[in-house]
Amino acid sequence: MRLLYTTDTYHPNMDGVVRTIDLLVDALENIGYEISIIGPKTNIQVSNYHGYDGFELPFYRDYKLIIPNFKDIYEVDLVHNHGLGLTAIYGIKLARRLNINVIGHYHTDIVYATHYVKAPRFLAKLYVKHLLNSYNMTFSPSPKIERRLREYGVKNVSTLEIPIDIDKYQFSDRKDEYLLHVGRLVKEKRLDIIFPYLEELDIPLYVVGKGPAMDYYKAKSEQYRIDVRFLGFVEENKLIELYRDAKALVFASDFDTFGLVCVEAMASGTPVIAHKDTAIADYLSYDMLFYDKDSFIRSFQNLDKIDKYEMRKIASRFDINNIVKKYDEFYKIMMNKN
Repeated sequence: MRLLYTTDTYHPNMDGVVRTIDLLVDALENIGYEISIIGPKTNIQVSNYHGYDGFELPFYRDYKLIIPNFKDIYEVDLVHNHGLGLTAIYGIKLARRLNINVIGHYHTDIVYATHYVKAPRFLAKLYVKHLLNSYNMTFSPSPKIERRLREYGVKNVSTLEIPIDIDKYQFSDRKDEYLLHVGRLVKEKRLDIIFPYLEELDIPLYVVGKGPAMDYYKAKSEQYRIDVRFLGFVEENKLIELYRDAKALVFASDFDTFGLVCVEAMASGTPVIAHKDTAIADYLSYDMLFYDKDSFIRSFQNLDKIDKYEMRKIASRFDINNIVKKYDEFYKIMMNKN
């Protein structure tokens, strides 16, 4: 069973797409799959990885507009696109040339990022609709994004969540007095909507991550009587400790298609306070969701009542050892569907 993964981002970047590919490749190879990957050139030595030159996107430097050689042929049984650029188009062309199926994962909702290139949103919707309807199947990381894709006019779409390695995270039911936010600092994360709520609470907010909106968020936080500590990039061991000890992770992004950091926090026994419009909201109970100041404070006041073991249990459904079975099942179906 030979797969080709295509991606617009890869090591040394360690975003959600790269971590997903790493986990899936290891788990699938352990059950007999042969996986090749095409993506941007990298100095990381990975077997069966084929890197191509590309252009760095000025508004999102972790991704590149890669230009694969469309004459290259990879003898595979199924193509799985993890990107949305020319690598995805290459994957479609290769699948048609080999008379095999091609599927895609919608990791990033580019419709909500058109402001970076000052393009009208309807053009992005048309592109997404056309590209994804060229697949035999599109996978969404969450039910919310599946609903959104259907609104865009995408057919043959189903939810298939992305995995985590739950054993990597340290569980604790004893928490320290700080809130945590983890992620690339862009305005789409909507971190600043939480700042005025913190004035009602005597607790610091630790912000992990860098990005083009860091100065924006720093300036906004200074407008309120709150304690926000911008930690920047932290090593993975330190991040695992921060997840483990936080009183809660806060998450307000309606841009993220899943909310992987929320699952990583819950794997540590840490509750999540998430906006009701986030993709992770479908997996959380009502007392973990907020939509205004009063509901945020209500969620905060309920934190001590939340079963930390239940958080770990929710996260376990996304563990790679469970998720890989779903991927294996879908891949086998798609390989026999020609």
